[in-house]
Parts: sequence; C-alpha cells; structure tokens
Amino acid sequence: MSLADVSCFRFARLSCGLLALAVALSALAPARAQREGGDQPDVFPAPAGTSAEIIGFIEKLAEEEPEAESEEEMIAAQRKVLRSIAVAARQALEAKPENEDEETQAHYYRLQSLALLAQLEEPGAAEALDKAVTAASRSKVPSVKAVAMKFFVESKFASWDQLTPDDRGDLVAKIIAYLKSVELDRNDAQTVMSVADFLGMQGEYELGAKLVDAALPLFEKSDMSRREAVVETLAGIGRRLALPGSKMELDGSYLNGDKLDWSAYEGKVVLVDFWATWCGPCRAELPNVKNMYQAYHDQGFEVLGISLDDDPAQAASFIEQMELPWRSLFSTDENARGWEDPNAVKYGVNGIPLAILLDRDGKVISMTARGPNLKKLLYEQLGPPGKQAEEKPQKPAE
Repeated sequence: MSLADVSCFRFARLSCGLLALAVALSALAPARAQREGGDQPDVFPAPAGTSAEIIGFIEKLAEEEPEAESEEEMIAAQRKVLRSIAVAARQALEAKPENEDEETQAHYYRLQSLALLAQLEEPGAAEALDKAVTAASRSKVPSVKAVAMKFFVESKFASWDQLTPDDRGDLVAKIIAYLKSVELDRNDAQTVMSVADFLGMQGEYELGAKLVDAALPLFEKSDMSRREAVVETLAGIGRRLALPGSKMELDGSYLNGDKLDWSAYEGKVVLVDFWATWCGPCRAELPNVKNMYQAYHDQGFEVLGISLDDDPAQAASFIEQMELPWRSLFSTDENARGWEDPNAVKYGVNGIPLAILLDRDGKVISMTARGPNLKKLLYEQLGPPGKQAEEKPQKPAE
C-alpha cells in the first residue's frame, strides 16, 4: 500500500491539498531539515481551541499553496506544513475530541504527516511515527485502531528489505491478532488484500497464504456489508498464492467465441497474461512479449492472454492493430467482464498486468514473468532463442 492509496481507505479524509503535497514530496530526494530555535521544530502555530477547531486549521493549512521562489524554498515550506500538521494533530488529540470521528481524523492527520516526514528523513520523525502508531493502536475506538494498523503495515512495507524472516512473520501474526480483536469491515478486508498482494509480489507466498487462511474464516463469520464478495476475493487470492509449483486451471472462450482447449497447451512453456487495452503498463509490456514470442515460439513458447476489457470489439481491434499473434480469452457473459472475469475472480486478480509463466509440465514457475525476467526465465526453460528477437521493439499503441 502506498501513501497515494489513501482513497481506498475510508479514513482518508486528507484534503486534496495535503494529498498533492504527499505526492510531490515523495518524488523529491530526501534532504535533512533545518530546525529553528534549538530543538523546537519550525511550525505554524495552531490556535488554542477545541479539537474540531484545530482540525479545521489543519485542513486549511493543507490546502494553502506555500509561497516560494525556488525549489529549495518550496521543499522547506512543504516540510514546515507537514511538521505543523503533525504538531497540530497532537494538540487536537490533547484537546479531547468530542466524538469518534474527530478522534479518528486527528490520529490520521498525525500519522500521515509523520509518515511523510519519515520518508523524507526528517530527524526524529520515524521514532515519533512508531510512538504515534502505538498510541493509536491502544485506542478503544475501532476506526482509530484501523488507522493504526494501516500505518503500521505501511511502515513495515517501507523497510521490508531490512526485516528478518522472524520480523516478517511477526508482522503477519500482528495483523491476524488485530483482525481477531475488531469488528471487521471493508477497510480491514482491503488491508488483508493489500498485504497478501504485497507478500505475493515479494515472493512470500507461504506468509501470504497464512494470512489469507487465517482471515477467511473471520470474514465468513462477520456481519460486514458485501461479505460474500470479500470472501470470494480472498479465496481467489489464496488460490493465486498457492499457484507457484502447482498447475493452473483455466476455462473460458477466446474472443471469437471458440472454447478454450487448455490441453492444447500441454508440453509448452506458457505465459498466462492478464491484461486490458486500458492498462498502460500492459500495453508497455506487449512489445517485449512479442519479441520473446518471436524468439521462442518455435521452441515451444506460447502466450495466452486473458482480457479484462468490457468491450470485445475494442479488445479485438487493439489486438489486430498491435498484430498480436497469440489468442486471448474474453468472457462471454456481459455481466462477468473486467475485474469480474471468471478467471480473474478465480485467482483474486486485482491488479494488472499479471504475467504468470508455466513450465512444460504445466506448473507455475513465476508470478512476475515480465520485462527482463521473462527473457531470463525463457532462457532457463528453453535455452538460447532459435530466432533473434527484434532489437527495437515497436512502440505500444497509445
């Protein structure tokens, strides 16, 4: 989960101004902040008042455009805004919020600003974030506990490479313990899905499966809205995480309506590519896949696309325009297209492109068969290419 994904979380009442600030700062190289007045941070002072009044000050501050003549001045001004929000949010909490919504907002603003400052290597921000997360996790307000879990998970993602196997296992254990301690809602489901997907991308399939296996029965017994859809998605993610080393089962029809004969792909190295014409990264990857198809097709390499488009005519036109030599599955059910495609639902696909490579025995050997990794994997499976791939792949369609 990235800091820009706040719209997926119901507590993301961060104003557009602060969200834009978050995106802008995250793209800049970290630089140590200068503090004024000794150990006291340079901030815009919040007015004395109620928690609601201080939150109003935060929202106004986040929307204001800093006045600066240079990039250096802009960065300094934006840092000052974030420090000010962190301090003001703490003051809002000390002012005793009148309701759960105010308390949740105050915690969220404090954690979000500290998380951004920690990203920018603001002195003391990482330590302050850890303490703020711990404080929020001890709240008796369910929405505050959910906010704490969100930022706890994000902080671990940010330092994933520094975590030991035991640390990673502890993270999953803490998430499971949290799920058992709260009344589950859609935001908790989003957290589980995001973490499971992240673990899958990191190759931590067993950890991801452990999380899903523990979460599924909890959601099945919950009273949350749209429970059935959440359970179906989690079950699909579980099946996807179990694919490495196993055979993949697919069903459906090609764009022209012909039924898929999955047995026809037996004995071949197959790339199963979940994609869509509206997906920029999918389009960007197509020239590479075409090059590898040209180089290895005669040696037993095949591609099977699974289009998540809504309009079959649009998908067919794009395939013709790009001269894609392989076939793509497309749902014949108008109510089961896009993310509701049966194969996408079966494997809990909620992000594309998803490029899965199967060996000649039909077993999954990679869940990330894209870019240079696809070339490397094909060399390992099929040896040197029989034909030379194009040195300059054609530009993908706009």
